[in-house]
Amino acid sequence: MPKPIIGITSNLLFRSNAYSGRYSTNNNQDYEEAIFKAGGMPILLPPTSNPSDIQAQLNLCDGILLAGGDDLNPLLYGEEPNKYLGETNYLVDIHHLTLTKLALEDHKPILGICRGMQVLNAAKGGNVYQDLSECPHASLQHQQQSPRTNLTHTVSTSKNTLLQQLIGTSFATNSFHHQAIHQLGKDLIATAWSKDSIIEGIELQNYPFGVGVQWHPEIMLATSSSMLPLFKKFISLSQN
Repeated sequence: MPKPIIGITSNLLFRSNAYSGRYSTNNNQDYEEAIFKAGGMPILLPPTSNPSDIQAQLNLCDGILLAGGDDLNPLLYGEEPNKYLGETNYLVDIHHLTLTKLALEDHKPILGICRGMQVLNAAKGGNVYQDLSECPHASLQHQQQSPRTNLTHTVSTSKNTLLQQLIGTSFATNSFHHQAIHQLGKDLIATAWSKDSIIEGIELQNYPFGVGVQWHPEIMLATSSSMLPLFKKFISLSQN
C-alpha cells in the first residue's frame, strides 16, 4: 500500500548573506522526520497566494501538517496589531489559511503544531492573544531558553479526548511560543492545558482528524517516542 502523502506547510526565510535580498522556502527537518517515522511520505508546500495553485497542492496530499513559524497577521482574524506582535509574512499567512480552509472543506486530516494550531483556530473563526502578556492567567515560561529537546512544563488533557487516548492524562512538553489561543473557532474544543490555563491542545468535533497542539512533538521525537502515537494516528487516518 502506498504511503500517505502529507503536505507540510513551509515558511519564507530572508537570507542576508550571499543570497541577500532573497527569500528561501524553509522549514525544520524535524517535521519531515516525524512523518517518515510514523509511516507517511512528507512533501513541502511552498507559499503561494493563488487559490487554484493552493487547491492543486492540496489535491496532491492525503493529510496536511500545519507547521510552526512566525506570528499570524492579526488583520486576518479581525484585530489591529499591538506593540508585542512579532514578525509576520502576509503571503505565508494567506497560503496557510487558504490551504487550511480548503482542507477542511475536503475533510482532509489536519495536524496543527504551535503556530499551526493557531492557524487552524483562525481558519475556524477564532483568534489568539497577540502576546501572553495580554492573557490574564499566563504565568509560566512558554518561550523556553533551554535546548529545544528539553521538556519545560507539564500539559494535562481532558477525559475522553483523542489527545488523552494517544498521549496520556499528564505529560511534560517543550514550549516555544509567545502567543496563545484566546477565543476558540467554530466546532473546536480545548482538550489540553498548561498549569496556568493556557490552551495547549484543540480538537475539531465531528471531523476525521483535526488536532492542534501548542508544543513541538516533532522535536520531542528526537529523544523519545512518547509523541509517536499522535503522528501514527494522523498518518493512519490519512490513508487513501
